[in-house]
Amino acid sequence: MTRLDQIRRRLEAAQQEVFALCKGKHWRMTVPVQDDDSDRTLMASLGDLRDLLAVCEAAKVFLESCEQDEIGDGTLRGWWSERAYDHLYQLLSRLDAPEVEG
Repeated sequence: MTRLDQIRRRLEAAQQEVFALCKGKHWRMTVPVQDDDSDRTLMASLGDLRDLLAVCEAAKVFLESCEQDEIGDGTLRGWWSERAYDHLYQLLSRLDAPEVEG
């Protein structure tokens, strides 16, 4: 399962938890903690959102730094060089890599 697959699965679980809570389900927190506790379900998806935001911000910073390579006529000097492509690909591949449990 890739990181994006996990994010989709946890988003769906979080949405279902919110829908259930709105329909009268009681908030559930247990000791010891269980993966289907309300707080764990919602916090997992919020953590994914934090991770997605970090990747988007890093990609934005990288793309903005590429814009500084403009030549006077507005064309980009080697903007899509292999190095640039590799860097952006590495940023985005963090989202589509197999998730490590733990």
